[in-house]
This record gives sequence, structure tokens and C-alpha cells, in this order.
Amino acid sequence: MIKFNRFSFCITLILAFATFIKAQTPLAQTPPMGYNSYNSYNNYLSQETAVQLMDVMAEKYLPLGYNYFVIDLGWYSEYELQPGTRIPVFGKETKEQLRFNIDKYGLPEPSKALFDKGIKHLVDYAHSKGLKFGLHLMRGVITQAIEQNCQVKGTNILIKDIVDTTSVCEWCWFTLGVNMKKPGSQEYYNSLIEKLANWGVDFIKYDDITGMPAEIIGISKAIEKTGRPIILSLSPGEDTKPDNLPYYKKANMLRVTADIWDYQRSIDHGFKAMKEYQGYGIPGFWPDLDMITLGPLEVLLGKRLDNMGKGFGTQNGFSRISRFTQDQARTFITQRAIFASPLMVGGDLITMDDFNFSLITNKDMIECNQNGVTGFLVYNTDSIEIYKAVNKNNPLLGWLAVFNRSEKYKSQVFNKNSFGFNFNRPMLDVLMPNYRLRDIWNKKSYTLQNTIELTIPAHGVVFVEYSEL
Repeated sequence: MIKFNRFSFCITLILAFATFIKAQTPLAQTPPMGYNSYNSYNNYLSQETAVQLMDVMAEKYLPLGYNYFVIDLGWYSEYELQPGTRIPVFGKETKEQLRFNIDKYGLPEPSKALFDKGIKHLVDYAHSKGLKFGLHLMRGVITQAIEQNCQVKGTNILIKDIVDTTSVCEWCWFTLGVNMKKPGSQEYYNSLIEKLANWGVDFIKYDDITGMPAEIIGISKAIEKTGRPIILSLSPGEDTKPDNLPYYKKANMLRVTADIWDYQRSIDHGFKAMKEYQGYGIPGFWPDLDMITLGPLEVLLGKRLDNMGKGFGTQNGFSRISRFTQDQARTFITQRAIFASPLMVGGDLITMDDFNFSLITNKDMIECNQNGVTGFLVYNTDSIEIYKAVNKNNPLLGWLAVFNRSEKYKSQVFNKNSFGFNFNRPMLDVLMPNYRLRDIWNKKSYTLQNTIELTIPAHGVVFVEYSEL
């Protein structure tokens, strides 16, 4: 006769309930943080460099919360390599020359040229360092799978029979979209995501997809089917539309800008997106201002400025430290802090310069970002824009970002109403609390009683943490 042990039974129930609650809690309760290889290594990251990057990331960035290591486009491309290196011969990547490593089901396999030990090897290494691992995918199928007459795994359906030949990426010539109404389409995405899940992948960046709601749904179903907690990030952002938010919220990150690089136009793209998507960020879903293009960029390309210095997936054709001025760089990272955008470092972690490292790892910046409240525009006059984010745990605390979007220094007087403290009741200034303003970048403190004068550099920012006195 089996004796009933109420204590053991209660413990079992508690553990089961805790597991259930954990399963019901969506991923990305705060904006995801990590590194993406594209801005620094384009499509040419090798397994040896990936290991070096993970070593640096685990030592210097993981303690601050940067935990997702993501390899971008190119991990299944087969390149001709420069002798004795893992660096491709640039310029030999035309549609006729570039081939891809795919299996018999048309699914990508790691490049033999760059990752001859396989992706699982790198996933396991990332996990051993306490990191999580991610990969980039292009929407749809690799057209080489059609040429090779591949069939959808687990079916008798050919890859060519599930594609939409009119669904062509404008900038990626080797893929075609999937028609989700055709038999075998969901099975194709299920097989692809299952393959990555079996490798242990924790993060998928899906590209060329924000305009394709049906495929977003198909991919989210495929992720759910694996039972593995995988962050889904949607790119790019040019055709992102708020009307599609019900579909976008199947993912955890949504690009809301065009590709971001190290010039003023990218900062301007950020401001436009901040206005359009303010307030949309919630636990589990974060509008994304794209990668952090601070530090060393496109490091494999050398100093060549001619077209032969460019290759598949490159943007500028030469290696450099981010071209932002220091004021622009502070504005750039402050946008991501006050907007609660995911923090995905794009600059090379191995050779990161001291100034940009200090911005990316600033604990006050990270605290504002991980507060997880997308800042609201509270003031917009004469090229000055002020965003405010309230501390979610204490409404008496929060952050202000005073941006100068002009090309000249500006000294301007602000009152409490300018910062959104008085709810459009400026006559009550003297009756409202005073505030302590702690300048994060300049390491100064101010007291706001009735008014305060701030000097903001051209294309610069004054970024403060506020508290009531």
C-alpha cells in the first residue's frame, strides 16, 4: 500500500506551479541586450573570431547584462578565402559565384569556409560562457534549394511549390518568400526553426519580414512548436507600419528604423521612430532602433575606398572607428536609453575604443534602458526635443533627455512644465516640488526650483536622472 505524503505532494504542486508561471512569462521582460556581428564583421565572421568575441563579451559585457551573441547574415555562405586566412576574397560574390551550404531539405548549414566546426560547437561555447546564442535568417527560402530540387522535410512537397515568385527581397537576390496558403509552407518553417532549436539557438533575427504578416505568424508558430524559449527579432524597419502591430507582437523585437550606421542621418531616423512608436514598448515586445554603431566598424575591410573594397553585405567599404562626434555618440546612445530600445552592440568588442566602451557600458544609461519604459516626448520647440521616462518602480524618479537637434550650441531656460512635471499647469510652479537633476554624461548635479538654464551642444544631449527633493 502506497502512503500518501502530503508534504511531498505540496512541494510537487509548488514546483509545478512555479514551472507553469515561468512558462507563461514572456521572454524579454526588459529590452534584450547583446552583440550583433553585422556592423563590425559584415557577412564574414569566422568561428575563431566568434570565440574571441564571446570571450571578451563574457568578461567585459555580460556582467552588465549584455548576454545575446548574434551572428548576422553570411553564416551559411561559401566564400573563396584569402590564402592562410578566414577572410573572403572580396569582389568574388556575384550571383553566379556565391554559393550556400544547404542540406537536402534546402535548410541552411554552417559555412565550411567560415565555420567548419559547425554552429552547435559555437552555441555550446556560448552557453559555457553564460551567454545566449543567436542567428540571422532571411525570410523565405534560399533559391539554390529550388535549383537543387529540394523537398520540404517530412513531406513529398518540393520547395519550388511553396514559394511566392512575386515575393522578392529588394536587396537580397538569393531568397524568395513563402506563400503561407500553400501546402507545406508551415512545415517548411517548422523544419527550419526546429533545426536551429536543436542546435540550442536562443535568438533569431529574421530579415526582410516586417511587411509580411503571414510569414511572421508562420515563424512564430514554428518557434512555439519547438517549446524552446527563443527571442524573435524582426527586421528591417523601412516598411514597418503601426497597423501591423498585432502581427509584430508575435515577436519580441521590432525594427522601426532603416539600417543604422555612423552618420547624422541615422540619428535622425531614430528621432522619427521615437515619435512614431513612443509608448509601444511593453515587457515581451520592444520597438528597436537597430544596432549600436559605436566603436570599430567593418573591421575586415581595411582602408580601401574603391568598389573592390566592398563585398556582399558591406555598407561603406572601409574599416573605421565610428564617425560620430562625441556629442553625436552621446545623443545616439541616449536615444536607446530613454526609448528602451534593445541594446545590441554593433562595434567590434575585441578592439573597442575607450570612449565608446564608456558609453555602451555606462551603468546609468543601462539602468534607464532596462527600466523598460519607452520615453514620451514632453517638449518640442525650436529644435529642442525633451523625452521623459518615469521609473516604473517609483513615480518620483525618472530620466530626462534634452536633445539639441540643431547645428549650433544652445543655452535655454526651462521650467518644470518643460520637463512634463506640471501637467501643463505652469502657474503652479512655485507650489510643486523641487527636483534634483543629475547629469549623467557631464557628472554634474542641478536643483530645479522654478527654472533652470541648460547648455546643449550642437547635435548633443543633456541626459539627467531626476528625483523629487
